[in-house]
Amino acid sequence: MAEQTTPAHEISDSLSVLPADCGIAQAEALRGRLAGLRELEVPLQLDASAVERVSTACLQLLVALFRERAETGRSSALQAPSAPLAEAVVCLGLSASLPIVAPDATHDEIHNETAS
Repeated sequence: MAEQTTPAHEISDSLSVLPADCGIAQAEALRGRLAGLRELEVPLQLDASAVERVSTACLQLLVALFRERAETGRSSALQAPSAPLAEAVVCLGLSASLPIVAPDATHDEIHNETAS
């Protein structure tokens, strides 16, 4: 199956919001949504407040995205993660790979958080 990506210049604000269901069945769709975010030059903040369910597969996709962006000097962070997502991140030891920022963080704060 060919990967469907959205060109970075066509990404709307709604793509910066993670869906409520990030279960294993949604991993392929999430992969396609996240692929268009790899090349964004601006700091990436994913609103994770609506996530009610998250699988390890979806967390792996997020970690891969954040690592790829970090390797090219672009910052990424989760914004206001829901309790289920925050718990999964902590339980799986992914806090360093999936940084969290306050909803009103500035560009410099995001860069400093993800650079450490």
